[in-house]
Amino acid sequence: MSETAYDLFVQLAAVSGVGGLGIGESAAIAVAQEFGVAVVLDDRKARKRAEADFPTLALSSSTRLFLESAKRAKMSDDDLRKAFKSAQANACMGVLKDERQLVTHLNIFE
Repeated sequence: MSETAYDLFVQLAAVSGVGGLGIGESAAIAVAQEFGVAVVLDDRKARKRAEADFPTLALSSSTRLFLESAKRAKMSDDDLRKAFKSAQANACMGVLKDERQLVTHLNIFE
């Protein structure tokens, strides 16, 4: 991580209260900004902050990453459902409210 990216990381992580982000989200945004690549964020506050402060930064989500990976791997819906359930149980992964329609066919919200 360059000094510029590190400074951005510290700036994002150092804000306490409503605008503050976790160290993971702060690091992800700083590195993505440094290299000009997309960042995968599921945290609503981090997404809003990234959209507001870095409007050219491409955002994605774990849901979209899972779906694209499954498509490329020609994964069955049953295997994809198991992967989602595992990520929800073991990694506390959530699905953004505005993306739930993308996975309703998997019945993962039961």
